[in-house]
Amino acid sequence: MAKQLLTIVSIFLFLRAGAVNYYISANGRDENSGRSPDLAWRTMSKVNSTKLSAGDSVFFKRGDVFYGFLTIHNSGTVGNPVFYGAYGSGLNPVITGFKTVEAWTSLGNHILESTNAISSISLANVVAVNGTHTAMGRYPNAGTGYLPFQTHTDHSISSNTLTGSPDWTGADLVIRFEKWIIGRDSIISQSAATLTFTSGTGLPYSGGLQYKAHDNWGFFIQNDIRTLDTLHEWFYNRSTRKIDIYETGKPPVVQVSTVDTLVSIKSQNDITFDNISFTGANAYAFWITGSRRIIIQHCKLDLNYNGVRGENSGHGNSSGFVFNSDSVLHTNNNAVDMASEFSADTITNNLIRNTGIFPGMGGSGDGQYQGINTTGAGTFVAYNEVDSTGYIGIGFRLGNINISYNYIHNYCFVKDDGGGIYTQGPAAGNLVSYNTVINGIGALNGTPNGFAGGNGLSAAFGIYLDDFASGAVVSHNTTANNSFGGIFLHNANNIKVIDNTSYDNVKTGFGITVNKAGLTKRGGILCEGNIFFQKNSDKQSNARNFCFTISTMYNDLDSLGSFDHNYYARPMDDNLVFDIDASAAGGKHDRYTLADWKALSGYEKNSKKSPVTIVQTGDVRFEYNPTAKPVAITLNQEYTDVTGRSYQGKISLAPFSSLILMKK
Repeated sequence: MAKQLLTIVSIFLFLRAGAVNYYISANGRDENSGRSPDLAWRTMSKVNSTKLSAGDSVFFKRGDVFYGFLTIHNSGTVGNPVFYGAYGSGLNPVITGFKTVEAWTSLGNHILESTNAISSISLANVVAVNGTHTAMGRYPNAGTGYLPFQTHTDHSISSNTLTGSPDWTGADLVIRFEKWIIGRDSIISQSAATLTFTSGTGLPYSGGLQYKAHDNWGFFIQNDIRTLDTLHEWFYNRSTRKIDIYETGKPPVVQVSTVDTLVSIKSQNDITFDNISFTGANAYAFWITGSRRIIIQHCKLDLNYNGVRGENSGHGNSSGFVFNSDSVLHTNNNAVDMASEFSADTITNNLIRNTGIFPGMGGSGDGQYQGINTTGAGTFVAYNEVDSTGYIGIGFRLGNINISYNYIHNYCFVKDDGGGIYTQGPAAGNLVSYNTVINGIGALNGTPNGFAGGNGLSAAFGIYLDDFASGAVVSHNTTANNSFGGIFLHNANNIKVIDNTSYDNVKTGFGITVNKAGLTKRGGILCEGNIFFQKNSDKQSNARNFCFTISTMYNDLDSLGSFDHNYYARPMDDNLVFDIDASAAGGKHDRYTLADWKALSGYEKNSKKSPVTIVQTGDVRFEYNPTAKPVAITLNQEYTDVTGRSYQGKISLAPFSSLILMKK
């Protein structure tokens, strides 16, 4: 063993022959050589001004905090990267864009203002109060939601909730344009009940179209000192660069993001970051473009506007990005967002938590408030936990992408019509497998159904394959407790849905909707070996808790694909299992038992219903294991699953699997 270890060390030293180690410490001096801990540098600017070669390393002292940014302007080589890491003992070194307010002036009425300008940038996006991620002030307060507006033009909205006093000119206007779109803009004038804002028709959309406001949707106002009426709410003045905060006690510790990007990498290859923390980025913790084999591992990204952004360079030469064993916490907008030229990426073993949780404080338009988003072909996304995401947990586009063994929970509570896992557009070779996707909450605030009298369902799905999606395999996943559906195909075709478990999703376990006129590619759906289980009967409305729903504007029920060997379990009431709307106009729903649907459609010849009947929801036990190790479970009585197999005593639940049990 000793000889083997000596050989490994010798190889490492051989590979690094001629390489230089540099050290940086909060107590160092830039006049030093930086070649040893005793001769460490002090500042980030010294690191940025030093030419590094392949194999060189920069080590930041553990326990120290370094204000500023890194601009990477030297490449490594394959197998011999430029390395940024940590030395010493203790907590990871921290690279920060935060500045702490040093002195306060009281303005009265519990408003404190920083005595001096805190930043040189015009808009502060991230503020921590006593170390806690904190939202800016807004009107009405967050618990109230949105105010309705009754009319609009391309440049304005009018609401009977406004009188002209106060005049909100200069504040930010946040508008709910669509279920999945929140826009943010500056108010340039107010006349009584009408607010005029700058960008007019909304936000760009593909194909040159733009989002438009809709009458009777919602808005709120933020980033104005007059919104401050709740403890620790804040306002950043664009003109004075001072921050104001609502405080009833002694001044808290307030940190303000003052550096846009902490690490910029443009047209550089073979760079590794290891065991460093990054916090206080006003725009991005990492911004990468035109670069290959960038590795970020064992790092912590906390309290940033965006975590990692991989930007298209226009040259298509970004590939091999690795993001492994990192944590991305408290991100206002997107945690990890990689553009299409970032192919063959690896995003694994990460914790993504509290992403896009504050409405109006993320980006405008599509693709915002997301945990992980990748549009690069050949990417592998696995063994990540994505917890508490304002919109989509994991989104992907293009082909040969593998989304497997992830645990996604608590999502779509700021924006609606999204999924724990979401894709759109045609592609081949995509695999979504062995994921656990639970608790899609939904967000109707600011939509007509979110105001008094609204009665619609929010649209959060477990796995959502949207317009024109094709060529994907969805297998061995668990989806549960979503506000609309477990697995949902919307204008999708040629999809395989195999061996999944869908449990207690509010509207349906599995849904297929085809509602786009002129859609030529339809059908080709293979649905086999799945369990679609609804524990509630909802006899009052008869509008939810279905195992399977189909809505198509075409007369094509007999050509959807192949459906067989599934379990459709509704053990409290098996009379309303299928909800079918095949009318061109929509809205004509027919409900069927499994037996009736078999006779009508010719599908599901070998499919089965629940083997037992239950009288209360407490007779059902749902167990799931979203980890990479088996989990032991103790049962206090005898149960059966949907196949009729009995369980009692101690059982073992395999990694990334689930089990639905009913009392015998």
